[in-house]
Amino acid sequence: MQHSVLVNHRTDFMLAQQLLSQLPEAEVLLFDPQLLEHARNLGLPHARLQRWPGNDLNWRVYRGVREEAAALQARLDTVLATWVPEAPGCQWHHYGLFYLLFTLRGYAAIGEQLAAQRPPSRLHVIAPQQAFRYGQHSFAPALALMQAFGRAGLPGQFYSYDLPAPPEEQVPDLRTAADAHPELLVHLPTCFYDQAYFEGEVLASGQRALNLPSPFYDVKLPAIPGLPLEPLLALGQRIPAAQLDRIDGVLASLRQILQEALAPLMPSPALLSLQLQALLEAYRRQLMFFESLEQAFAGRPGHQLLISNHDAGLHGPLLSHAQRHRMKVLLVPHAKFFNAPAPELPNALCLSHALQGTAVAGLSGRPVASATLAFPERLSLPETLPQPLRTLGVLLAGVSYNSMCAADMDAYLDGLRRLHDWCAAQGIDCRLRCKPTDGFASQIAEHLGIGVQEILRQFDGSLADFGAACDLCLGYDVPTSGAIELLRQGTPMVHAQLRPLLPEELSLLNGRIVPLRMLDETLAQLQQWQQDPSALWRFRRQQHAAYLQLQAEARPLRDFLG
Repeated sequence: MQHSVLVNHRTDFMLAQQLLSQLPEAEVLLFDPQLLEHARNLGLPHARLQRWPGNDLNWRVYRGVREEAAALQARLDTVLATWVPEAPGCQWHHYGLFYLLFTLRGYAAIGEQLAAQRPPSRLHVIAPQQAFRYGQHSFAPALALMQAFGRAGLPGQFYSYDLPAPPEEQVPDLRTAADAHPELLVHLPTCFYDQAYFEGEVLASGQRALNLPSPFYDVKLPAIPGLPLEPLLALGQRIPAAQLDRIDGVLASLRQILQEALAPLMPSPALLSLQLQALLEAYRRQLMFFESLEQAFAGRPGHQLLISNHDAGLHGPLLSHAQRHRMKVLLVPHAKFFNAPAPELPNALCLSHALQGTAVAGLSGRPVASATLAFPERLSLPETLPQPLRTLGVLLAGVSYNSMCAADMDAYLDGLRRLHDWCAAQGIDCRLRCKPTDGFASQIAEHLGIGVQEILRQFDGSLADFGAACDLCLGYDVPTSGAIELLRQGTPMVHAQLRPLLPEELSLLNGRIVPLRMLDETLAQLQQWQQDPSALWRFRRQQHAAYLQLQAEARPLRDFLG
């Protein structure tokens, strides 16, 4: 019988190699092209990417999980409101819940596809003994796969290994916070790209600001007064025992709801218990931190909260605190765009980039209050005369979410080959640039019949350098925020779609500025520009003028502060 060793994360490979020493003819089966790239780099034999013709992971699973997570959040909010009446709408731990459900539902769908597509074989599934936490590997993928295999009658065996224990729970130490008399509370986890801009704008606002650090994905703001982190255990010693008992009562009610929601997806009582424990630890941290906020600021709360749109564990308490004290809330994107549901709060304003492609919306799907933020960009359009299209740059974004490929890889690679072959027939130099963190260059090169070095050398220099060397750049499949760097320097850009995109994907690019068309339409447009260089020249100027007009409507962050 054929043996298949399933790997869902890079940390799984060590145990996979041990299994392969006992099963030398077994294949290593992967669901993410990035993992196949890693397997090849490790020199693993018989590594194979499971293809999914007509992959509809996003449309069939992602959209359904959005609705499921929103409904679950509403039930949890009713319990949280008994302790924090302002909790509803503040998305307490919604990021973690959504991605847990997406992982479970997504891998269940992958398991069903695998069972339907291949002959019976013995499946060896690897997973760590660790509950799901946002951004970390867990047993959730393997559990969902094993459940799907069991329903299909496929023989499977589960192997576990240990990962380092999660770091100690920490929260900002607010004991001296009130002494600063802050007017503005700042919490910007994950805003790494725009750290300097946000920091400078806070200083320019003239407000007394206090930076509240994040235990995860923290962004340093050294010029703004800040606080250290402290262990959650230390905070617990300062909260009265009666309040801790009430928090335990809230957690018990939350546990009942979460157990009802997750039990059908996690049939192992032991693993379900571990997962519930991890979720309740997150809620305990949030409830205790809310109490700490109230102790520190209830007598003299701030006027405004500046917070990123990416919850790293403390957003629910901070937003609820702002609601209770009628603080104005400004949400800024962690990476220029809002591509996830925003909190639906009466005192909140979402500030996004001019290229935001869809309206910023909440869990209900309704648009929320938003405005255009003027990021520090210098736009230029070097003067050129019409010239033939000689170099086409193709930008490739990632195709995977939590090691689940959301693209039909056969269609994806075939589309790239059509582009590459069309360029070759026209005498155009086609340059492919993968996303550095999500690339799978060897697979692309293999499919196109070119050397992998031809792709890897496009990583030399910045994205701006890459665009400056191209007459036109083309986004492919899912839009990329890299379009900003190209448009600001006058490099013309279009986007080729392969499939219908989710609103969260469409949000990454304004279709009024960068045309989004299906691949056939894109090739027809390229053919027209190849035949008429003046048409491409006019498009470039019109695109630049439209971008300038959008930027003219934007305002700097300091205008919204205070």
